[in-house]
Amino acid sequence: MKRLPITRYALLGLLFMTLTGTRACGENPRQDGSGPKESGSSAASQFDSSTTTPASGSSQPASNQDRVRVDIQLRDGSRILGYPEVDSLTLRTEYATLKLALGLLRSIEFADADKPVAASLRSGERLRGILAHESLQVLSILGSLTIPIRDISSLHVFRNISALDSGLVAFYPFRGDASDESGHGYDGTVKGAKLCNDRDGNSNSAYSFDGNDSHISIPDGIVRHDLPAFSISAWLFAPEFDGRRMAVYLGAATGEVQLQIVDRRMTLSTKLVSAWYGVSTNMLFNTWVHVVGVYRRGSSSQLWINGEEKAETPLPPEDLIHLNDAHHSSIGSYSPAYFGYAHSNGIGSWIGSIDQVRIYSRALDPEEIRSLFTSGN
Repeated sequence: MKRLPITRYALLGLLFMTLTGTRACGENPRQDGSGPKESGSSAASQFDSSTTTPASGSSQPASNQDRVRVDIQLRDGSRILGYPEVDSLTLRTEYATLKLALGLLRSIEFADADKPVAASLRSGERLRGILAHESLQVLSILGSLTIPIRDISSLHVFRNISALDSGLVAFYPFRGDASDESGHGYDGTVKGAKLCNDRDGNSNSAYSFDGNDSHISIPDGIVRHDLPAFSISAWLFAPEFDGRRMAVYLGAATGEVQLQIVDRRMTLSTKLVSAWYGVSTNMLFNTWVHVVGVYRRGSSSQLWINGEEKAETPLPPEDLIHLNDAHHSSIGSYSPAYFGYAHSNGIGSWIGSIDQVRIYSRALDPEEIRSLFTSGN
């Protein structure tokens, strides 16, 4: 096991990002994001409030797929990502000594050394106390590291949902920029959209759109016109409005696909050979909403809102088509080069915020959709 002085962490962080392709403003673990708000019972009923002995480490499980991961920011500006070699942390509060399962935690913010930390739980509870640990062991790409607690400025916990990487062709978590973190290189170009807080209050972790011409251009061809299935997942926030505003538009070589609000209804529209086909349901306003559109060629298209299927429309066995090669793909607007056309035809740009856009080359199943909604990813 390696125990490295803090002065070497900067080099480790640089090496880690070089080996993994991680950007300096990369994964924000709320997410994984971050992540969506958890539903369920109070966290108070899920941890053991008895006095415990500080964990000093545990053996590594057989598979990392069932483990949480941590994103550790260090006081010298370095960053370590990896798997903790303990499954819980002990927090001494004024009221009790709590053994907190790492899966319950969203983040821990550290003040000065030997000062109380602020722990945020996935259920919404917040706790303050002293961590009963001198160090944290993390299995990273560099091996097993022992990181002194005094050197940590923040720790974020995010869950593995490795199965949901299958068929993921584009992923925009908006962790400081519009990079595609699927590994396929479909990076977005920001035009007027502004970084903002996400649904968990994390700064610079979502984008806001002004409803005029702000948007994020993304490459065409993310979804092929002849795919048997695809899915689009996104977290959306919008004030109440009438009319039509575009959240995600896939055009040109992709064949036209529109995820939008039309007359206060969330709508997935697909242009097939014979006609436009749409499926829609009532939208929720002034709150973050998880929306998933699922397309199955020759079967149906579906809309899911906050983990529940809300609408389904049958589809003929036809490919997607596009009407204009110059209608390019975008997040937050219709084809950016055609704002005049769009506005003259009542197609407005998004007003509100967008986060965690995922595009798959397959149909997500119900359990996967619920996992995206309920898991901190």
